[in-house]
Amino acid sequence: MRNAFRRTGMLVSMLVSMLVSMLGFLLLATGPAVAIDIPQQEDTCDGIPRPCISDRPRSPTPGAVWTPSDDGPSGETRVVENAALLFAHKRFIDLDALITRYSTLEYRFDDGRFKLSGISAFFDQTLGSLANGESSIPGQLKPWTTANPNSAGAAIATAAAWRNAAWRARGQGYASTVSTEGWRLFHERLRLALKTLKDSESYAGTNPLWHLEYLRVNLGLDASMADQLTIYERGTKAFPTFFPLHFQMMVALLPQWHGSYQDEVAFIDTVTAHSPPALRAQTYTRLWWYANQLTDLNVDIFRDMRASWPRMKEGFESLLKDYPNSRWNKSNYASFACVAGDIRTYARLRADLGNKIYATAFPSNTSTDVCDERARGQTT
Repeated sequence: MRNAFRRTGMLVSMLVSMLVSMLGFLLLATGPAVAIDIPQQEDTCDGIPRPCISDRPRSPTPGAVWTPSDDGPSGETRVVENAALLFAHKRFIDLDALITRYSTLEYRFDDGRFKLSGISAFFDQTLGSLANGESSIPGQLKPWTTANPNSAGAAIATAAAWRNAAWRARGQGYASTVSTEGWRLFHERLRLALKTLKDSESYAGTNPLWHLEYLRVNLGLDASMADQLTIYERGTKAFPTFFPLHFQMMVALLPQWHGSYQDEVAFIDTVTAHSPPALRAQTYTRLWWYANQLTDLNVDIFRDMRASWPRMKEGFESLLKDYPNSRWNKSNYASFACVAGDIRTYARLRADLGNKIYATAFPSNTSTDVCDERARGQTT
Protein backbone atom coordinates (compact mmCIF):
# COMPACT_ATOMS: atom_id res chain seq x y z
CA MET A 1 0.00 0.00 0.00
CA ARG A 2 1.39 3.37 -0.90
CA ASN A 3 0.80 6.51 1.07
CA ALA A 4 -0.79 9.00 -1.26
CA PHE A 5 -1.65 11.99 0.87
CA ARG A 6 -3.29 15.08 -0.56
CA ARG A 7 -3.80 18.48 0.99
CA THR A 8 -6.99 18.03 3.00
CA GLY A 9 -8.65 21.31 2.13
CA MET A 10 -8.31 20.80 -1.63
CA LEU A 11 -9.54 17.22 -1.42
CA VAL A 12 -12.60 18.10 0.67
CA SER A 13 -13.54 20.87 -1.77
CA MET A 14 -13.11 18.59 -4.78
CA LEU A 15 -15.01 15.76 -3.12
CA VAL A 16 -17.97 17.86 -2.04
CA SER A 17 -18.37 19.63 -5.39
CA MET A 18 -18.30 16.37 -7.36
CA LEU A 19 -20.67 14.59 -4.98
CA VAL A 20 -23.17 17.44 -4.95
CA SER A 21 -23.31 17.48 -8.75
CA MET A 22 -23.74 13.72 -9.10
CA LEU A 23 -25.92 12.85 -6.10
CA GLY A 24 -28.62 15.46 -6.46
CA PHE A 25 -30.71 13.10 -8.54
CA LEU A 26 -30.92 10.69 -5.59
CA LEU A 27 -33.80 12.69 -4.13
CA LEU A 28 -35.94 11.12 -6.87
CA ALA A 29 -34.30 7.69 -6.88
CA THR A 30 -36.36 4.77 -5.69
CA GLY A 31 -34.33 1.79 -6.87
CA PRO A 32 -31.74 0.41 -9.27
CA ALA A 33 -31.68 1.52 -12.88
CA VAL A 34 -31.84 -2.05 -14.17
CA ALA A 35 -34.66 -4.41 -13.27
CA ILE A 36 -34.71 -8.00 -14.52
CA ASP A 37 -37.90 -9.98 -14.32
CA ILE A 38 -37.01 -13.44 -13.08
CA PRO A 39 -39.83 -15.73 -12.00
CA GLN A 40 -39.70 -16.87 -8.39
CA GLN A 41 -39.72 -20.56 -7.51
CA GLU A 42 -41.80 -21.87 -4.64
CA ASP A 43 -40.05 -23.41 -1.65
CA THR A 44 -36.50 -22.98 -2.91
CA CYS A 45 -33.40 -21.14 -1.74
CA ASP A 46 -33.88 -17.70 -3.32
CA GLY A 47 -34.88 -19.45 -6.53
CA ILE A 48 -32.09 -22.07 -6.54
CA PRO A 49 -33.41 -25.55 -7.40
CA ARG A 50 -32.56 -27.94 -4.59
CA PRO A 51 -30.26 -29.19 -3.21
CA CYS A 52 -29.23 -25.95 -1.58
CA ILE A 53 -28.72 -24.53 1.89
CA SER A 54 -32.14 -23.50 3.08
CA ASP A 55 -32.83 -20.48 5.24
CA ARG A 56 -35.38 -21.91 7.64
CA PRO A 57 -36.89 -25.41 7.48
CA ARG A 58 -40.68 -25.30 7.20
CA SER A 59 -41.18 -28.14 9.67
CA PRO A 60 -38.05 -28.78 11.76
CA THR A 61 -37.80 -32.37 12.94
CA PRO A 62 -35.88 -33.69 15.95
CA GLY A 63 -32.23 -34.04 15.06
CA ALA A 64 -32.56 -31.82 11.98
CA VAL A 65 -29.38 -30.04 10.92
CA TRP A 66 -29.34 -26.40 12.00
CA THR A 67 -29.61 -23.91 9.17
CA PRO A 68 -28.38 -20.34 9.62
CA SER A 69 -30.75 -17.41 9.75
CA ASP A 70 -30.99 -14.77 7.06
CA ASP A 71 -29.61 -12.12 9.40
CA GLY A 72 -26.16 -10.64 9.89
CA PRO A 73 -23.07 -12.82 9.32
CA SER A 74 -25.19 -16.00 9.19
CA GLY A 75 -27.16 -14.71 6.23
CA GLU A 76 -24.00 -13.81 4.34
CA THR A 77 -22.51 -17.21 5.14
CA ARG A 78 -25.57 -18.91 3.64
CA VAL A 79 -25.18 -16.96 0.37
CA VAL A 80 -21.46 -17.75 0.22
CA GLU A 81 -22.07 -21.46 0.82
CA ASN A 82 -24.91 -21.61 -1.69
CA ALA A 83 -22.75 -20.00 -4.37
CA ALA A 84 -19.79 -22.23 -3.47
CA LEU A 85 -22.01 -25.32 -3.74
CA LEU A 86 -23.19 -24.28 -7.20
CA PHE A 87 -19.62 -23.53 -8.33
CA ALA A 88 -18.19 -26.78 -6.96
CA HIS A 89 -20.90 -28.86 -8.66
CA LYS A 90 -20.55 -26.92 -11.91
CA ARG A 91 -24.15 -25.72 -11.74
CA PHE A 92 -23.18 -22.57 -13.63
CA ILE A 93 -26.65 -21.92 -15.06
CA ASP A 94 -28.06 -21.85 -11.54
CA LEU A 95 -25.12 -19.75 -10.29
CA ASP A 96 -25.54 -17.16 -13.04
CA ALA A 97 -29.28 -17.06 -12.41
CA LEU A 98 -28.70 -16.48 -8.69
CA ILE A 99 -26.22 -13.66 -9.32
CA THR A 100 -28.55 -12.05 -11.86
CA ARG A 101 -31.44 -12.35 -9.42
CA TYR A 102 -29.46 -10.72 -6.63
CA SER A 103 -28.22 -7.97 -8.97
CA THR A 104 -31.77 -6.63 -9.18
CA LEU A 105 -31.17 -5.49 -5.56
CA GLU A 106 -34.61 -6.76 -4.61
CA TYR A 107 -33.19 -9.43 -2.30
CA ARG A 108 -32.03 -8.36 1.15
CA PHE A 109 -30.98 -9.99 4.37
CA ASP A 110 -33.15 -9.52 7.44
CA ASP A 111 -30.86 -6.63 8.44
CA GLY A 112 -31.46 -4.75 5.17
CA ARG A 113 -28.11 -5.40 3.50
CA PHE A 114 -28.17 -6.62 -0.08
CA LYS A 115 -27.73 -10.34 -0.66
CA LEU A 116 -25.56 -9.40 -3.63
CA SER A 117 -22.89 -8.52 -1.05
CA GLY A 118 -22.79 -12.21 -0.19
CA ILE A 119 -21.79 -12.94 -3.78
CA SER A 120 -18.93 -10.47 -3.41
CA ALA A 121 -17.87 -12.35 -0.27
CA PHE A 122 -18.07 -15.61 -2.25
CA PHE A 123 -15.71 -14.19 -4.86
CA ASP A 124 -13.19 -13.26 -2.15
CA GLN A 125 -13.55 -16.21 0.21
CA THR A 126 -13.97 -19.09 -2.23
CA LEU A 127 -12.41 -17.91 -5.49
CA GLY A 128 -9.97 -15.49 -3.89
CA SER A 129 -7.83 -18.41 -2.76
CA LEU A 130 -7.26 -19.85 -6.24
CA ALA A 131 -3.66 -20.91 -6.75
CA ASN A 132 -1.07 -18.40 -7.87
CA GLY A 133 0.22 -18.39 -11.40
CA GLU A 134 -0.74 -16.85 -14.70
CA SER A 135 -2.61 -19.94 -15.98
CA SER A 136 -4.28 -21.22 -12.84
CA ILE A 137 -6.93 -18.56 -12.37
CA PRO A 138 -8.37 -18.54 -15.91
CA GLY A 139 -7.89 -22.31 -16.02
CA GLN A 140 -9.93 -22.97 -12.89
CA LEU A 141 -12.63 -20.57 -14.01
CA LYS A 142 -12.70 -21.87 -17.60
CA PRO A 143 -15.61 -24.31 -17.05
CA TRP A 144 -17.75 -21.34 -15.95
CA THR A 145 -16.69 -19.04 -18.78
CA THR A 146 -17.11 -21.89 -21.28
CA ALA A 147 -20.63 -22.57 -20.05
CA ASN A 148 -21.49 -18.89 -20.43
CA PRO A 149 -18.92 -16.71 -22.25
CA ASN A 150 -20.95 -13.61 -21.37
CA SER A 151 -21.36 -14.41 -17.69
CA ALA A 152 -21.13 -11.23 -15.64
CA GLY A 153 -20.47 -13.30 -12.53
CA ALA A 154 -17.59 -15.21 -14.11
CA ALA A 155 -15.95 -11.99 -15.34
CA ILE A 156 -16.21 -10.25 -11.98
CA ALA A 157 -15.06 -13.42 -10.20
CA THR A 158 -11.99 -13.59 -12.46
CA ALA A 159 -11.10 -9.99 -11.70
CA ALA A 160 -11.59 -10.60 -7.97
CA ALA A 161 -9.37 -13.70 -8.14
CA TRP A 162 -6.57 -11.71 -9.80
CA ARG A 163 -6.96 -8.93 -7.22
CA ASN A 164 -6.68 -11.39 -4.35
CA ALA A 165 -3.66 -13.06 -6.00
CA ALA A 166 -2.06 -9.62 -6.32
CA TRP A 167 -2.42 -8.91 -2.61
CA ARG A 168 -1.13 -12.38 -1.70
CA ALA A 169 2.04 -11.65 -3.67
CA ARG A 170 2.43 -8.20 -2.17
CA GLY A 171 1.61 -9.07 1.44
CA GLN A 172 -0.29 -6.91 3.91
CA GLY A 173 2.65 -5.01 5.39
CA TYR A 174 3.90 -1.48 4.79
CA ALA A 175 5.29 -0.62 1.37
CA SER A 176 8.83 -0.79 2.74
CA THR A 177 8.36 -4.49 3.58
CA VAL A 178 7.36 -5.56 0.05
CA SER A 179 9.96 -7.36 -2.05
CA THR A 180 10.82 -6.42 -5.63
CA GLU A 181 9.18 -9.59 -6.86
CA GLY A 182 6.14 -8.87 -4.73
CA TRP A 183 5.68 -5.44 -6.29
CA ARG A 184 6.08 -6.84 -9.81
CA LEU A 185 3.49 -9.58 -9.27
CA PHE A 186 1.17 -7.17 -7.48
CA HIS A 187 1.01 -4.78 -10.41
CA GLU A 188 0.96 -7.50 -13.07
CA ARG A 189 -2.00 -9.23 -11.49
CA LEU A 190 -3.92 -6.05 -10.81
CA ARG A 191 -3.47 -5.06 -14.45
CA LEU A 192 -4.90 -8.46 -15.44
CA ALA A 193 -7.87 -7.79 -13.15
CA LEU A 194 -8.37 -4.38 -14.72
CA LYS A 195 -8.17 -5.82 -18.24
CA THR A 196 -10.77 -8.42 -17.32
CA LEU A 197 -13.13 -5.70 -16.13
CA LYS A 198 -12.62 -3.51 -19.19
CA ASP A 199 -13.08 -6.44 -21.58
CA SER A 200 -16.33 -7.46 -19.88
CA GLU A 201 -17.92 -4.05 -19.43
CA SER A 202 -20.43 -4.54 -22.27
CA TYR A 203 -22.12 -7.45 -20.50
CA ALA A 204 -20.95 -7.22 -16.86
CA GLY A 205 -21.25 -3.47 -16.35
CA THR A 206 -24.96 -3.93 -15.61
CA ASN A 207 -24.06 -5.69 -12.36
CA PRO A 208 -23.35 -3.44 -9.33
CA LEU A 209 -20.44 -5.67 -8.34
CA TRP A 210 -18.60 -4.79 -11.57
CA HIS A 211 -18.38 -1.17 -10.41
CA LEU A 212 -17.44 -2.24 -6.87
CA GLU A 213 -14.64 -4.49 -8.14
CA TYR A 214 -13.38 -1.74 -10.45
CA LEU A 215 -13.03 0.59 -7.46
CA ARG A 216 -11.10 -2.07 -5.53
CA VAL A 217 -8.71 -2.80 -8.38
CA ASN A 218 -8.20 0.88 -9.12
CA LEU A 219 -7.32 1.52 -5.50
CA GLY A 220 -4.55 -1.07 -5.59
CA LEU A 221 -3.19 0.49 -8.77
CA ASP A 222 -3.02 3.82 -6.91
CA ALA A 223 -5.45 5.51 -9.28
CA SER A 224 -5.99 9.22 -8.74
CA MET A 225 -8.90 10.47 -6.66
CA ALA A 226 -10.43 11.93 -9.82
CA ASP A 227 -10.34 8.50 -11.50
CA GLN A 228 -11.87 6.84 -8.45
CA LEU A 229 -14.65 9.41 -8.28
CA THR A 230 -15.41 8.88 -11.97
CA ILE A 231 -15.96 5.13 -11.44
CA TYR A 232 -17.89 5.81 -8.24
CA GLU A 233 -20.11 8.34 -10.04
CA ARG A 234 -20.94 5.85 -12.81
CA GLY A 235 -21.80 3.17 -10.28
CA THR A 236 -23.98 5.34 -8.06
CA LYS A 237 -25.84 6.78 -11.02
CA ALA A 238 -26.68 3.29 -12.25
CA PHE A 239 -27.37 1.86 -8.78
CA PRO A 240 -28.18 4.74 -6.41
CA THR A 241 -29.39 2.50 -3.57
CA PHE A 242 -26.38 0.15 -3.54
CA PHE A 243 -24.60 1.57 -0.49
CA PRO A 244 -21.53 -0.75 -0.70
CA LEU A 245 -20.27 1.62 -3.40
CA HIS A 246 -20.21 4.37 -0.77
CA PHE A 247 -18.34 2.02 1.56
CA GLN A 248 -15.62 1.34 -1.01
CA MET A 249 -15.21 5.04 -1.72
CA MET A 250 -14.68 5.55 2.01
CA VAL A 251 -11.74 3.14 1.86
CA ALA A 252 -10.08 5.36 -0.75
CA LEU A 253 -10.54 8.33 1.61
CA LEU A 254 -8.62 6.74 4.49
CA PRO A 255 -5.40 8.48 5.59
CA GLN A 256 -3.25 5.60 4.30
CA TRP A 257 -4.61 6.07 0.80
CA HIS A 258 -5.73 9.39 -0.62
CA GLY A 259 -7.35 11.23 2.24
CA SER A 260 -7.90 11.86 5.92
CA TYR A 261 -10.55 11.42 8.57
CA GLN A 262 -11.74 14.92 7.72
CA ASP A 263 -12.40 13.70 4.17
CA GLU A 264 -14.38 10.76 5.57
CA VAL A 265 -16.58 13.15 7.56
CA ALA A 266 -17.14 15.41 4.54
CA PHE A 267 -18.05 12.41 2.40
CA ILE A 268 -20.53 11.03 4.93
CA ASP A 269 -22.21 14.41 5.40
CA THR A 270 -22.49 15.00 1.64
CA VAL A 271 -23.83 11.54 0.75
CA THR A 272 -26.33 11.72 3.62
CA ALA A 273 -27.54 15.18 2.66
CA HIS A 274 -28.23 14.10 -0.92
CA SER A 275 -29.89 10.79 -0.07
CA PRO A 276 -33.66 10.31 -0.38
CA PRO A 277 -35.30 11.87 2.71
CA ALA A 278 -36.88 8.56 3.73
CA LEU A 279 -33.46 6.89 3.81
CA ARG A 280 -31.38 9.78 5.14
CA ALA A 281 -31.24 8.64 8.77
CA GLN A 282 -30.39 5.06 7.81
CA THR A 283 -27.74 6.26 5.35
CA TYR A 284 -26.02 8.34 8.03
CA THR A 285 -26.00 5.38 10.41
CA ARG A 286 -24.77 2.85 7.86
CA LEU A 287 -21.94 5.11 6.70
CA TRP A 288 -20.70 5.81 10.24
CA TRP A 289 -21.14 2.15 11.12
CA TYR A 290 -18.79 1.29 8.27
CA ALA A 291 -16.40 4.14 9.10
CA ASN A 292 -16.09 2.66 12.58
CA GLN A 293 -15.06 -0.68 11.05
CA LEU A 294 -12.30 1.07 9.12
CA THR A 295 -10.73 2.74 12.16
CA ASP A 296 -8.35 1.39 14.79
CA LEU A 297 -9.58 0.54 18.28
CA ASN A 298 -7.99 3.71 19.66
CA VAL A 299 -10.19 5.88 17.43
CA ASP A 300 -13.57 6.83 18.91
CA ILE A 301 -15.81 8.05 16.07
CA PHE A 302 -17.85 10.17 18.50
CA ARG A 303 -14.90 11.75 20.26
CA ASP A 304 -12.31 11.89 17.46
CA MET A 305 -14.39 12.21 14.29
CA ARG A 306 -17.44 14.02 15.67
CA ALA A 307 -20.03 11.48 14.61
CA SER A 308 -23.43 12.44 16.04
CA TRP A 309 -24.87 9.81 18.34
CA PRO A 310 -28.40 11.32 18.25
CA ARG A 311 -28.37 11.04 14.44
CA MET A 312 -26.97 7.49 14.51
CA LYS A 313 -29.61 6.60 17.10
CA GLU A 314 -32.33 7.94 14.82
CA GLY A 315 -30.97 5.80 11.99
CA PHE A 316 -30.86 2.68 14.12
CA GLU A 317 -34.47 3.24 15.21
CA SER A 318 -35.42 3.54 11.54
CA LEU A 319 -33.56 0.31 10.73
CA LEU A 320 -35.36 -1.52 13.55
CA LYS A 321 -38.69 -0.28 12.22
CA ASP A 322 -37.95 -1.38 8.64
CA TYR A 323 -36.16 -4.61 9.58
CA PRO A 324 -37.79 -5.75 12.84
CA ASN A 325 -36.44 -9.32 12.63
CA SER A 326 -32.77 -8.34 12.71
CA ARG A 327 -30.92 -9.18 15.90
CA TRP A 328 -27.76 -8.11 14.08
CA ASN A 329 -28.94 -4.52 13.73
CA LYS A 330 -30.23 -4.41 17.30
CA SER A 331 -26.95 -5.85 18.66
CA ASN A 332 -24.90 -3.26 16.81
CA TYR A 333 -27.29 -0.55 18.01
CA ALA A 334 -26.59 -1.70 21.57
CA SER A 335 -22.84 -1.72 20.91
CA PHE A 336 -22.77 1.84 19.61
CA ALA A 337 -25.04 2.99 22.45
CA CYS A 338 -22.55 1.64 24.96
CA VAL A 339 -19.56 3.25 23.23
CA ALA A 340 -21.44 6.56 22.99
CA GLY A 341 -22.23 6.46 26.71
CA ASP A 342 -25.99 6.07 26.22
CA ILE A 343 -26.25 3.36 28.87
CA ARG A 344 -30.01 3.68 29.25
CA THR A 345 -30.51 2.77 25.58
CA TYR A 346 -27.94 -0.02 25.88
CA ALA A 347 -29.74 -1.48 28.92
CA ARG A 348 -33.08 -1.42 27.09
CA LEU A 349 -31.68 -3.17 24.02
CA ARG A 350 -29.71 -5.63 26.13
CA ALA A 351 -32.85 -6.63 27.98
CA ASP A 352 -34.70 -7.15 24.69
CA LEU A 353 -31.91 -9.28 23.21
CA GLY A 354 -31.02 -11.34 26.27
CA ASN A 355 -28.78 -14.28 25.39
CA LYS A 356 -29.56 -13.80 21.68
CA ILE A 357 -27.27 -10.80 21.43
CA TYR A 358 -24.46 -10.95 18.87
CA ALA A 359 -21.28 -10.63 20.94
CA THR A 360 -19.34 -10.16 17.69
CA ALA A 361 -21.09 -6.81 17.20
CA PHE A 362 -19.00 -5.38 20.06
CA PRO A 363 -15.38 -4.19 19.77
CA SER A 364 -12.85 -6.16 21.77
CA ASN A 365 -12.16 -3.25 24.11
CA THR A 366 -15.89 -2.65 24.79
CA SER A 367 -17.33 -6.14 25.10
CA THR A 368 -20.76 -7.07 26.40
CA ASP A 369 -19.08 -7.77 29.76
CA VAL A 370 -17.82 -4.20 29.90
CA CYS A 371 -21.13 -2.73 28.76
CA ASP A 372 -23.10 -4.87 31.23
CA GLU A 373 -20.84 -3.65 34.03
CA ARG A 374 -21.44 -0.04 32.99
CA ALA A 375 -25.17 -0.66 32.99
CA ARG A 376 -25.04 -2.19 36.47
CA GLY A 377 -23.02 0.74 37.73
CA GLN A 378 -25.58 3.23 36.44
CA THR A 379 -28.61 1.40 37.83
CA THR A 380 -27.23 0.78 41.34
